[in-house]
Amino acid sequence: MNELVAIVMLGMPGAIFLLAARAVVVRLRLERDGVRTRASIVSVRPWHDDTDHLEVTYRFLANGCEYHGSADLGGSSRVAVGDPIEVLCRPDRPTSSQPLRGGVPGMIGLNLFVMAAMLALDGWMVSLLQSASH
Repeated sequence: MNELVAIVMLGMPGAIFLLAARAVVVRLRLERDGVRTRASIVSVRPWHDDTDHLEVTYRFLANGCEYHGSADLGGSSRVAVGDPIEVLCRPDRPTSSQPLRGGVPGMIGLNLFVMAAMLALDGWMVSLLQSASH
């Protein structure tokens, strides 16, 4: 029973940690290997949960083809359909793109914080499990 509880208790923080780590790695690779290109916003959708969000869809040309991407620019951005936006995309895989500013770039610090918090939470949960088994 303790093994099942440990798996459940550590599984969720572990999954969140891995997702946060993946977001950081993807962004760092885009910054290293990506090229800047100008995109045009084709849709804007504001939404709110505990914070304000601005989901945008954009299109851009790369290698003679049109590509689309979407991102959450955060609630502080002011954009409209047709506005230009700079994005980073990988020349070998233009489907992998992100806005140059807002959204993910501003969230790298948050992702690193979440990763550290998940490690601390995992350590605390392991200590609870160890003390409960004694």
